[in-house]
Amino acid sequence: MNPSYKDFIIVVICIIGFLIFGYCWNIYAKNNRQNLYKNKKYTIGIITQRRTETRSDYYRYSYNVYNYQQNGRFSFLLKGKYANLKIDHKYFIMFDSLKPKNSVLLPFLPVPDSITSAPPEGWKELPISVDKEEIRKFLEDY
Repeated sequence: MNPSYKDFIIVVICIIGFLIFGYCWNIYAKNNRQNLYKNKKYTIGIITQRRTETRSDYYRYSYNVYNYQQNGRFSFLLKGKYANLKIDHKYFIMFDSLKPKNSVLLPFLPVPDSITSAPPEGWKELPISVDKEEIRKFLEDY
């Protein structure tokens, strides 16, 4: 085999490996979202920081579940309409009751001033009126 043929084989193997990794990562992320929705509970989270980095724009948020502080990230790179959320403002968080670290910020659901805290184990249903279909669609798109 000449060197150019070996190089071509290596490039093809790398591309196939990258595609397999991307496919597996997509399945993993989809399963996480499905488990999150299946075992969902809600709590209050607060946006603590906005990070704008090369190819990675996101908010950091924190929330308490079962009396433990959890942290999460909400990427708005692909969801540009959520790029103007406010630091130190409260939003509802959906979390997996079996894996509380698995969570998502619901950027279209700010917490009203009348709600000051959440139960330590979270709510089974949101304490405000909301279209559940909107939440499901948001998770599918996220």
